[in-house]
Parts: sequence; structure tokens; C-alpha cells
Amino acid sequence: MKPTRSATMASEQARAVHQMLSDQRSNAASGAPAPVSRAEQRAMAERIGDSTAAPTGVTIVDVDAGGVPAQWVTPDGAAMDNALVYFHGGGYCYCSMHSHSRLAGHLAKAAGCRVLNVDYRLAPEHPHPAAITDALAAYRWLL
Repeated sequence: MKPTRSATMASEQARAVHQMLSDQRSNAASGAPAPVSRAEQRAMAERIGDSTAAPTGVTIVDVDAGGVPAQWVTPDGAAMDNALVYFHGGGYCYCSMHSHSRLAGHLAKAAGCRVLNVDYRLAPEHPHPAAITDALAAYRWLL
């Protein structure tokens, strides 16, 4: 059975994100200067989560996870004896726990447990292995 057109069409937000990423790849491949500064790219990346609906019935609390900023994202009625650890996307250079908190909320609701949403340090200001060091510290804190 062939999917209906509406089932296969991307949302307006998904198309906009896809176009932004495609434009950046094209500029990088052609050697052309980046269309925007790193600070502007990071600001755009921080807004990526705004394209999704905020989950209902979720509490978000900032925590210090072994010296690493993080959030406990807890859905109403969640099991408190287990947790999912979430490391946001962004290629270790972009995004944050804030840009991905809505996604973490939806994951928490789907899993029925708390999510530790970790905000590791970003390159190039904090070169490798800073993000890995932060991820391990947060995981050890959780254990």
C-alpha cells in the first residue's frame, strides 16, 4: 500500500531545517565563506527545539551533575528507579540542553521515566575530549 501524500510530506519546520543544513553544506563544500557567524549559527541551533510542541505534564529542574550542567526532565507519574541519559545533538559544536529540552520531555513521557538532559561543553572553545569528559562525569554522577 502506497503512503498517502500527507503522510510522506515533511512539515514546514522540517523543510526549513533541512534547507538550512543543505545551504550550510553547499557553502562548506564550495569553499564559500559561511553565510553567518558561529555565534549566529549557535543562536539558530538554540531555537531548533522551538519548532516542536512543548510536552505537557513534564517538570524540568536544573541540576549540577558532577560539575556538569544538566536538567532532570520528569513526566508526571514517572518511575523514579530508572533514568534515561540524553546527550543533545549538534556535532559537539552546537545546541544545548535548552535547545533539546522539549525533545527530552517527549522522550521522558514515552519512556515513562526521568531523563537526565546533559549540557556538555562545546568545541572549539572546549576542544576534545571536553565533551566526553563532561558526559562521563554526568553519567558517573547519575550512577
